[in-house]
Amino acid sequence: MNNCRSCHAIDKEGTGPALAGIDQRVPDKNLLRDWIRNNQQVLKSGNEYFVGLFNRYERKPMNVFSSFTDADIDNI
Repeated sequence: MNNCRSCHAIDKEGTGPALAGIDQRVPDKNLLRDWIRNNQQVLKSGNEYFVGLFNRYERKPMNVFSSFTDADIDNI
């Protein structure tokens, strides 16, 4: 709630996409964890989905949450 809510809601878009359905849009949990921990690195890899999101949201970078554990991210 303290880290994500300012940009994301569960069921509607805000500064970032809605979180509902993320496991269908990004079925690879490791990739999603990589994105949350260091989205700039994922963008550099050229991942089509995340590059598209970045462009869709006016190329505003998401905060980096490098200290989040796998469990922290899975609980989101």
